[in-house]
Amino acid sequence: MKIVRTIMKWLGIGIGALLVLIILASLIMNVIFGRELRQTMAQLKAEGRALTIAEIRPAPIPDDQNAAPLFQKAAELMGSGTYNKPAPKAAPSIKELSDLISSNNTLDISTWPTAHREALPRLIQAPEMIELFAVLREAAQKPGYNNNLKYEDGPSMLLPNLGSIRQIARVLSIKAELDVQAGNGAEAFATVLEGLKLADLLKQEPVLVTQLVRIACDLVMIDRMERMADETDIPPDQARALIVELAQHTDATPWVRTMDGERVAMGLWCFQTFQHGSFHDFNSLLDMGMDMHFAPWLGWGLQYLYMPILKKDFAVYLTLMSQVQDYYKVPYWKAAETIRNHPTDQQIPRYCLLTRLLFPNLTAVVTRNTEHDAAIDVARVGLGLKLFKQKNGAYPDLLDKLTPEFLESIPVDPFTGKALIYRKADAGFMLYSLGPNQQDDNGTPRPTGKQATGEEPYDIAWKCAR
Repeated sequence: MKIVRTIMKWLGIGIGALLVLIILASLIMNVIFGRELRQTMAQLKAEGRALTIAEIRPAPIPDDQNAAPLFQKAAELMGSGTYNKPAPKAAPSIKELSDLISSNNTLDISTWPTAHREALPRLIQAPEMIELFAVLREAAQKPGYNNNLKYEDGPSMLLPNLGSIRQIARVLSIKAELDVQAGNGAEAFATVLEGLKLADLLKQEPVLVTQLVRIACDLVMIDRMERMADETDIPPDQARALIVELAQHTDATPWVRTMDGERVAMGLWCFQTFQHGSFHDFNSLLDMGMDMHFAPWLGWGLQYLYMPILKKDFAVYLTLMSQVQDYYKVPYWKAAETIRNHPTDQQIPRYCLLTRLLFPNLTAVVTRNTEHDAAIDVARVGLGLKLFKQKNGAYPDLLDKLTPEFLESIPVDPFTGKALIYRKADAGFMLYSLGPNQQDDNGTPRPTGKQATGEEPYDIAWKCAR
């Protein structure tokens, strides 16, 4: 028994000593990581980066200037619900067209089954479809877009209309193609311009998924425009209007604001909710005290053990978000090597669990947006080439011939910082950006469909046949 008591005595001493060491280590880390987090927050504040809901919330827009209610009306016509309201029943023609679009893997209607193609004119000309187009036309004329989102709800924030907006772009694309087939090229290109204006309104909402939908809609309309240019001439006034409109779609400011929104409404919301069990404004975190009181369910033991790690986790998240945000402030080609060789998601320490959960592959989003910018620039220059040929009877030998009459300046390839690749090809032309791999793949378009792996080399190209 004496031996057992001795063993238990030393075991108790060992456990006590271990607990003391753990508590000391926790206190030391709490001081060190707390100081790091305070410095990180102070630096963000000094740099003018948003840290509160008030800083990311878009300014109010008068009702007569706000396109959001019209987007909502269009969504309801298409059978999309909003918030907690049940989805309204879509008009038969709108539902049938939506079903046709969903059942085909491409917007190239020439590949659709004959029965599907033959149904399109009837559907597009239906009274409810005409009503939908009238709503969209009105929305495209509005200068503002504000859904008055509840940013304080964080990841549970409801985003109205997004489910229908991409479908709206597809419907407009089909309408434009049918207008071309009917010999009404002017109406077709007007529809493309309208679709681009609608997509550009979304840049006023500093939410990541909204911006991804915006660039997806842009690409739908650009693809349709380039296809139509192979079938009919673009009226010069509309070509110029499209060039002016497209020039507004590569502004990096919406993405900088979106990263502010992602930091506050998503990341910081989750960190503070994890700490407190509810959301409060982040002004409490900006003081130098940095007192953290965890949600009651964490227990008093976890509060002291995990507090230092969470502070470090928080500092890592804020630092990496700032790094991604800064990528949008310089041309992509200047940051390409860093983006490629040091992906932000691979810089997260293994113990920063919350950052790992919250931090999507945002560097991939930077690259995706640059592909969008490249497609915009290629489209603008391609339209300039079309205008040049309409006036001079042939495409120029060099892109420089387009300035200043048709384009104020020739954009460079956003992936390389060098000139876009251009050459005349038979009766048409080949124009392309080298794309993410920064290699010349001879204008190979990005593979699509079920067979695409995502690993194939491609360029951001416009191959014009006429």
